[in-house]
Amino acid sequence: MIKGIPDAVRGQAWQVISGSRDVMKANLSLYQRVALLGGSDQEDQVIKDLNRTFPKHHQFVSRDGMGQQSLFNILKAHVVYSPNVGYCQGMGFVASFLLFYMTEEEAFWLLTKLIYDYKLGTIYMSGLPGYQRSCFVFQELLKEHMPQLHQHLDAMGVMPVLYLTQWFMTMFLYYTPSAMPFDLVLRIWDIFIISKGSWKIIYRVALMIHKLLERKLLALKCDFLS
Repeated sequence: MIKGIPDAVRGQAWQVISGSRDVMKANLSLYQRVALLGGSDQEDQVIKDLNRTFPKHHQFVSRDGMGQQSLFNILKAHVVYSPNVGYCQGMGFVASFLLFYMTEEEAFWLLTKLIYDYKLGTIYMSGLPGYQRSCFVFQELLKEHMPQLHQHLDAMGVMPVLYLTQWFMTMFLYYTPSAMPFDLVLRIWDIFIISKGSWKIIYRVALMIHKLLERKLLALKCDFLS
């Protein structure tokens, strides 16, 4: 069994550890006021992406259901509250994931903490500077720890930036549960929140995936540069 924060208190623990609960208490009723505001030019894109976020999960399967409505409210409020970051599709997976463990308002404030104090905003903002930097760091780690695989992928024209998007921008939530056990994703998130946003756990998991698939990847023969 994969250990971690007990599931029954996971949502509460994340809020306490991150400090989002204190921020929420210090800003009572602010979320309700922000959530009522509209007019952002990104709202249409938010609406389009609602059906693409955990589309098979019962909480988000219905366009008129509480899950999609709460997700829309959070993302709309975020765009108003954080116009310097704006909206990016990967953000929806994080917000909906938080809704599994807490209320709409609690999820908004934890998302805000993740965006600012945990630096996820750099992953999502225009130009994706945090994502670009993370891809560069990972490429160097892959070169150091699996030089043969790095050289093989490089020779085929397969750069990490081409395939890390769904891993890094959703923090491994995109493939859950078909490709990665949900318990493992929860453990990754426990460590990420406890470590105050250290990307060591993200890089280690990405390297682990490459290691598990190394033999198959080395057997690939293709040329993406041609």
